[in-house]
Amino acid sequence: MIFIVLGIAADDIFVFIDAWRQSEYVDEEVMKGDKKRRLAYAFRRAVRAMAVTSSTTSVAFFANVFSPLMPIKAFGAFAGFIIPINYFLVVMIFPPATIFYEKYLENMCQKCCKKKEETGAKPKSKVEEFFGGPWNDYVKEYRFYIVSLFTMWSIAAAAIAFQIGPLTEAEKFIDDDHPAMASSLTLQNDFTTGKDGYTTVSFIMGIEGLDKSEVSMWNPRDSGKAVMDPKFNPNSKASQEFLLTVCDDLSAEGVYVKGTVSCWFTDFTKWLDETKSVSLPVSEEQFESVLYEWTEATIEGKTSK
Repeated sequence: MIFIVLGIAADDIFVFIDAWRQSEYVDEEVMKGDKKRRLAYAFRRAVRAMAVTSSTTSVAFFANVFSPLMPIKAFGAFAGFIIPINYFLVVMIFPPATIFYEKYLENMCQKCCKKKEETGAKPKSKVEEFFGGPWNDYVKEYRFYIVSLFTMWSIAAAAIAFQIGPLTEAEKFIDDDHPAMASSLTLQNDFTTGKDGYTTVSFIMGIEGLDKSEVSMWNPRDSGKAVMDPKFNPNSKASQEFLLTVCDDLSAEGVYVKGTVSCWFTDFTKWLDETKSVSLPVSEEQFESVLYEWTEATIEGKTSK
């Protein structure tokens, strides 16, 4: 972000310096050799141009506030506020800095380095004569046609922009049949790598949903409060029978890698069989008692707790 702001600030400074230098060519009867008049001329001319570019840039950044993604929303809001602040800093600080430089520093530097050559009014370049003369007259004469053409172009561009959607697949900078892609595609499709591409899936029972009423969008670590299901009863015999089979069923599913399913209930039933010689299902009171004992007596139980 700092590089964007520095670039915009440099552009604003360039616009003001250009207006300040152009003030040298204004009729001497108007300026009367007064730097205050020159500054007023340059300020009025540059401020409007800088305001247009800064406002459009700020609006473009503020458009990201409507994004549902928090990092993009935060960046848009921050950048949208920084651009106007940058504009006011340049407008308020740089003009007096220009006067201070010409009044105190420029002459000091010339005394140290070389004498300033006395010259008359600087002649305009061919480019300045063209844009200040024929081009300016042309724009003024055909201004209504230019505005109409620009309006039609803006409407057409907006209509096309509204039809643009997000990418459905990764953009390909090089075709698959290009020689530079041959080695990459061969390694990707014909050889295995040491890094697996599996995703860990966790199943949580007894939760009805998440309460996000107090979740701040600026805190990505806060996912909300769990809302417990009042109808969920893990102590019932039906729940015990379900838990006895669910781990084996998950291991048997083809979408899960064999041997990677980790289920706390499997460790619990193994401990129950070895220490209590009890097989599930049992009564609700007994189940709750032995389950609590397992969470306090074993490492697996403490981890699951």
